[in-house]
Amino acid sequence: MLTIKQVGDFRKAIAWAEASQKQLPFSLSQGINKTAFEVREGLNKGTISAFDKPVRFTQKAFLVTKSTKRKLKASIYAQDKKGKDRARYLRFGVKGGRRPQKGFEGFFLHKVPNDGTIKSNSYFVPGPHVKINDSGNVTQAQLKKITRGLSLAKKGGFFIGTPRNHSFRPGVYKRDGNRLLPFFFATTDKPSYTGRFNIEKIGETIVNRRFIKYTQAFLDKNIKAQLAGR
Repeated sequence: MLTIKQVGDFRKAIAWAEASQKQLPFSLSQGINKTAFEVREGLNKGTISAFDKPVRFTQKAFLVTKSTKRKLKASIYAQDKKGKDRARYLRFGVKGGRRPQKGFEGFFLHKVPNDGTIKSNSYFVPGPHVKINDSGNVTQAQLKKITRGLSLAKKGGFFIGTPRNHSFRPGVYKRDGNRLLPFFFATTDKPSYTGRFNIEKIGETIVNRRFIKYTQAFLDKNIKAQLAGR
């Protein structure tokens, strides 16, 4: 901060004002970026309380596009890259609504053998023989096991469709001798989510608490550095 002990100390005041004007855009950019990364951390941590045992994929969903002194804007967003599309699923925790088909559901419907009795807009609900992880999701090991065993003709393997001569629902089943073990049940009822992840409130709280403080600290530091180098 500037301190003028004598009324005539205008040179110091002018130098400080010039340095302040020159360093302000860079300091604002630094303040924006530091705040943005703190917002990202807050949102990633917020998934833990907003969702039931979220996996690491969800806890690391948010990324930052940094500000520059020529473009004083930073963006915090959920990754939407193909194969790592966190945004597609997180938006239902933010706004609520009915979720889209998951990757393995589309795989069961369109990429592996089935008897054609399951509607293309179906979802798959885990049955009693499916192993799920601590987050309540089907494990990759389980899906790989089912995929390897999928065959409409293979005895002792898995099949997708509607069992004949049974009252069982359409789904994914495993043959075990004369028994059929249900792994997934197919349904056209769309799973729904209630909006419970208030990202705007989290972001606004952090920005209101941190941005001015960080920017002022960077501005003071940059002004001192410039004046010291004169």
